[in-house]
Amino acid sequence: GLVHYHFQSKLQVLLALIEAMEARIAQRVEHALSGATDAWGRVDALLHGLLALGDGGDEAAAACWAQIGAEAQRIPEVGAAYRDGLARWRAHLIEALTAAGAPDPIGLALLAVIAAEGAWRVGHGAPSLIPPGEALPMVRGLVRRLGGAP
Repeated sequence: GLVHYHFQSKLQVLLALIEAMEARIAQRVEHALSGATDAWGRVDALLHGLLALGDGGDEAAAACWAQIGAEAQRIPEVGAAYRDGLARWRAHLIEALTAAGAPDPIGLALLAVIAAEGAWRVGHGAPSLIPPGEALPMVRGLVRRLGGAP
């Protein structure tokens, strides 16, 4: 009842949730960036913001984001907000990967976003395949290897 007092529809709830989730991710990234000492540290901080469950991560929020992704396929307005959010994170990754000297930063950033989204969906739909906490090191390792990180 209290949620419906503030929001007039499920759509408004979902859009507010997307905004809140993006703000949480941005806070985690800012915290992680404070410890970054080089360009690859910045890439790692962005990946941490997208995928971390421990150390500032939130498993309930991850499950929520996976559900938002499912709703984005059914509700056009949610889909637009979801795509905008993913595009922003892809742009941040492109910038960081370019600064790190990665080959094909555009393709690698897209791969990272796809891997992160897949990890959320599979991790929550079939948790035995990607146990909590394993997505971040897996995606970070993939991005670093393909990006030529030291």
